This record gives sequence, C-alpha cells and structure tokens, in this order.
Amino acid sequence: MNGGLRGLLDKVTGKSRATRQQNEREALKAAKRDQQQRDFMVREQMKERQRLQERVNKMKVKHRAERQNLARDIVSILRPKLRPETVKQQQKNLGVQPVRPRRRDRGPSFTP
Repeated sequence: MNGGLRGLLDKVTGKSRATRQQNEREALKAAKRDQQQRDFMVREQMKERQRLQERVNKMKVKHRAERQNLARDIVSILRPKLRPETVKQQQKNLGVQPVRPRRRDRGPSFTP
C-alpha cells in the first residue's frame, strides 16, 4: 500500500481497493491451505498412533503369555511333584500328624 500522493491516486483510481481485496483473497487461501495441512497431519498422526497402539496391545498379550508360562515353570520347579496319597504316607512314616485347619477361632490365647 502506497502512502502520500501516490496513495491518494491509488484510492481515486480504485487500485488500493483491488490490492486490498487481492490481499484478503490470498490470506483466505493461505488460511484454508494451512487448515488442510493441519487436518492432514492430525489424520496421519491418528493413524500412526493407532498402529502403535495395536503393536503395544500385541506385545502386552505376548508378555502376559510369557509371564504365565514362567509362573507355571516356577511353580512346577518349586512345588514337589507328589500326589496327596504319597504326602500322607510320608507324614505317617515320619510320625507327623496331619495338620487340619480349625473350624473356628477359639479366641485369644492368654498362655505365656
């Protein structure tokens, strides 16, 4: 935009109005372009996030299965592989009385 006498002549001839309108059209076009670019980036980011989330979910399932297998292995190693009949027989041989759970609590014990 011109100033002074040239600005006055532009105003009289209508050139300043045409320049202003062209600037407004270009600004609107640029704003639309920028909005389209933002929308595109948001969609692409959402797609990428969805792919990553699917990978994370698959890894969680895989890790859960691995943990279950490890727990099963640990239990099988730590727990003796004895059947209940064998345990009772061993207790009898050692003179150990089988431990039976109490049916109800008998209150606090006051013995020292």
